[in-house]
Amino acid sequence: MKTSVLLFKSGIILLILFTICENSLAQIHKITIGEINYKSDKSMDSGDWVELWNYGNQTIDISNWILQGEKFNEFYIIPQGTTIGSNKRKVLVRDAVMFQQIYPGVDFLGPFVFRLSGKGQPIRLYDNFNMLYLEMAYNDTLPFPKTPDGHGKTLELIDPESDLNDGENWFAGCILGSPGSQFKPCFTNLVFSEINHSSDDLLDAGDWVEIRNVGNVEVNVTNWTFKNRKDTLTNEFKIPANTIVQPGEHLILAKKNKFSDYYPDVPNVVKPFEFGIRSHQEILKLYDENGKIYTSMFYNNLAPWPVNAGNNGITLELLDSSKSLCSATNWFDGCVGGSPGAYYSPVCLYNSINKYSVNNKEDKIYPNPFKTSTHIEIKTGGENRENLKLVVYDFTGRAVSTEFYPEKDINHLGEGWVKITFERKSIDPGMYFYRLYSQSNLTLSTGKLMIEN
Repeated sequence: MKTSVLLFKSGIILLILFTICENSLAQIHKITIGEINYKSDKSMDSGDWVELWNYGNQTIDISNWILQGEKFNEFYIIPQGTTIGSNKRKVLVRDAVMFQQIYPGVDFLGPFVFRLSGKGQPIRLYDNFNMLYLEMAYNDTLPFPKTPDGHGKTLELIDPESDLNDGENWFAGCILGSPGSQFKPCFTNLVFSEINHSSDDLLDAGDWVEIRNVGNVEVNVTNWTFKNRKDTLTNEFKIPANTIVQPGEHLILAKKNKFSDYYPDVPNVVKPFEFGIRSHQEILKLYDENGKIYTSMFYNNLAPWPVNAGNNGITLELLDSSKSLCSATNWFDGCVGGSPGAYYSPVCLYNSINKYSVNNKEDKIYPNPFKTSTHIEIKTGGENRENLKLVVYDFTGRAVSTEFYPEKDINHLGEGWVKITFERKSIDPGMYFYRLYSQSNLTLSTGKLMIEN
């Protein structure tokens, strides 16, 4: 009986000692998965790879540690003598030849024999005692980033102390990622800077995308290719010869030829591309003249992305070109009709007329579109109707016409309704906005005007 008790006590002691050792190792071993490449863009395919990151302050020996894939028999044993220094990284690859072709100077281990996928792929890491050290599952669906799913970018970890299974703890890295190195902000001379994916009925210029040169050298984009999420021949647009984007300037890729009917003064426009860009979970990509991916981005029309973009012709505008194009907080609601070929101005009609710049439901504007003149009928209520002022703005917020209507030029229709006539005069064709003021400078009506040739 005493022997049994002693053995039982010994078992308790051993269990306690083992637990203490295990907890000590957990405190010392600060190793995590820092980056994952599970599906390369076809133009720059490095094969699958996983980066292990020692974010602690001690060198760790990971000899005989095991990386395991989805199935029990899918594993790779890390070779004897492998260590990771403090804040250093080791890359484990599936295909050594493919990896070296893309990253010729990066050290790696491998190859492992299993494939990575984006369909809830689990990854497990076991220590040299064959104890499960970490387990995670990533995905190609939100909230995980979308551009690592075959669009040139990688999954990069945000916080090693937070949940690896949380999609919001990962972000889309740079094109080709940063295997074996700490992430550094990406820089490309050309960035997507404005997107119009849902035109207003009165400004149906079609889908268009603005590209800005944020560098200090010109970029010749002859034979570069623009694509969306679908990697097919019907969903790509080849940029024509002699297309150059100067530093600080823009290039507009337009779906419809009639873009220039609405924006006749916008320079450097190439068109038409034959596919549409959607408002919900879309990806835009740009490839250089050699067919290699240059940049890619993801956007959405649901929070945390700006939710007004696409409503009544409001565009999606880039906030900071030095930050991620895939970050929802780096985009904001632009103007009605946007600012293609120009930098965003807070004076745009989205701010200066009203929140959505739509015609008041009861107001009547006819004809609209028009060529020479149009009539505006409004119900003024109790406001003074003897002197009215109409201001017409272009899409940048610049007033192009200011008309005053004394009593003799106002047609009183009864029951508070009045009608005025606006003459086009020398205003160029295009989309405009108006604001009608009372004598006391109160806004009575706002809306859109479309002038045709």
